[in-house]
Amino acid sequence: MQKFVMTLEFQQDFLEAFQNSTMEQWYKKNKELLIRISEDLKRVKIPKCGKKMEELCELICDSFLPLLKSLWDSTVLGLKTKSRIKKFKTRLLELNQTKNWTPFQSKYMYYFDSVLGFMREQGIVDIRVQGLDKVRQLSFFEAIQCEPIHQRHKNQRQVSTSYSNPTPVSYSNPAPVSSNQKERKAKTNDRKAEKEYKKQLEEIRKGPDPEVQFRSDTDRKGKKGPEKVKRAESQTSLSSNFSLARKEADIAFRKSLDAQNQAFAEELRIKREKREQMNREAEEDMRQFRKESALRIQMFLNCIKLRIRWEEQEQEWGDWLKAVRSPVVKVKTTFLNFDHNRKFNDKEDNKTELLYLQKCVQTAYDKLIHEFDKLTLLSDRYDNKLFLKIIQSSISKMATKLCILMDALDGFENTDSFFNKLSTLERKIDSMDIPTTSKIRLICETAKPEDYKIVEKPRAPKSHCVITEIY
Repeated sequence: MQKFVMTLEFQQDFLEAFQNSTMEQWYKKNKELLIRISEDLKRVKIPKCGKKMEELCELICDSFLPLLKSLWDSTVLGLKTKSRIKKFKTRLLELNQTKNWTPFQSKYMYYFDSVLGFMREQGIVDIRVQGLDKVRQLSFFEAIQCEPIHQRHKNQRQVSTSYSNPTPVSYSNPAPVSSNQKERKAKTNDRKAEKEYKKQLEEIRKGPDPEVQFRSDTDRKGKKGPEKVKRAESQTSLSSNFSLARKEADIAFRKSLDAQNQAFAEELRIKREKREQMNREAEEDMRQFRKESALRIQMFLNCIKLRIRWEEQEQEWGDWLKAVRSPVVKVKTTFLNFDHNRKFNDKEDNKTELLYLQKCVQTAYDKLIHEFDKLTLLSDRYDNKLFLKIIQSSISKMATKLCILMDALDGFENTDSFFNKLSTLERKIDSMDIPTTSKIRLICETAKPEDYKIVEKPRAPKSHCVITEIY
């Protein structure tokens, strides 16, 4: 497995370029190295370790170069994406204005360290970060926690930001040191640090435990190593912070889920009440229609008995024909609303709206059948009344068209071909196919009684539609 050491000189060059807004020149200078790192990152397979962790680690691995380029060109990142990734990108872009790494580093350094661990664990490349103590650490967190060599016994002084005698950046097997003793010591430290990092990574996957104690080999022998104890305390603190953040995120998620469920429940309640109201209105409309129809038919029957010509009652017949066309007009209006809204609804909403449309068509069909039967009764009694046969024939044809549409609505599919088929059938339905009184007068002048001697009955539906709401 190859190794890459992120030396102090490399880090200092990056920070100076960032502060001086010369990131593009720094990128061109190290372009070959950065492209190689990007290719290795794309080979990393992120394991199952929490949705947020997976999304952010995949973003770092798949978009390493765009994320880097965003430090001088904010247009390379798109923000129309998932909320947590959008927040990550937004905070990264804010660095160009604030020039302050601390907020971004404290929130997202853990994910970069996790990616380094995954690369090392999968044998892709071993990336080490050189700390101020010149030791090659396994993560950014460990490198930041280290003090410079000349300050290990002078804690009262601040850490210097200048680096002296840095080792060059390398992306290959580490070069041997001059002293065998130092080489053995460095290898031993690397093995210990890698073993401890794997242990930490495994505990994070299982769920961090605030009571976990990180002990060094010196502690096992009964000796106290100040530097290692300090590092163990830092690791415990990181684990505790991760556990606390995880609990807070879980609580926030549950609150969000509860609020979403309440909103869905309220939306369903409103839709249910709306459907119930529409059903009540449809039933009341049907009762009123039957009542008015019975009165009109009785009036027409009385007129015929008194041998009054239908032209003399043209206004009454016109009102009745308008009432017959009314449910057909309602079907057309309801279908147009459905066809417009279904483009913005999901499958369940379309199915619900289609049930209401189907009930509207069923109601119109029942009304026309009711009127057809009444006209059949009148035409049987008075077979010399041609206008009755003409009206009866037009109602029969309209009821048949509604029946065909009603049968098509039974086979619901949330596809464009299904909706196109419904639109084709709907266009064949025209309320003016039920004639007005003036049109009936013109037809009577040229019509032959034998053409209307037998009026075909309306088509019957394949199955009777019974719509039941289950809550």
